[in-house]
Amino acid sequence: MFKINTSGTRNTTDTKLVRRIACEDKFATLQRLKTSISGLQSKDARQRLAKYGSNEIIIKHDKTKLHYLLKAFVTPFSLVLLFLAIVAIF
Repeated sequence: MFKINTSGTRNTTDTKLVRRIACEDKFATLQRLKTSISGLQSKDARQRLAKYGSNEIIIKHDKTKLHYLLKAFVTPFSLVLLFLAIVAIF
């Protein structure tokens, strides 16, 4: 899913591009992608694979479950409550 965020100039440009592409007809899309209804030639496909890389989603698991648990409970509101509890004890 494409997340549209209108804050910032980069995201505004991306939003405009997505809207323009969504309104294109199929022939304009094929022309923009430099392909045809029958697909790419093998030579073109190899060149694009070399230039852009494979079409894979890379999933990084660098954050642990403890990280996500702490992130869920350590919020500004909970920190204020913790501070008030410490002040109330003393």
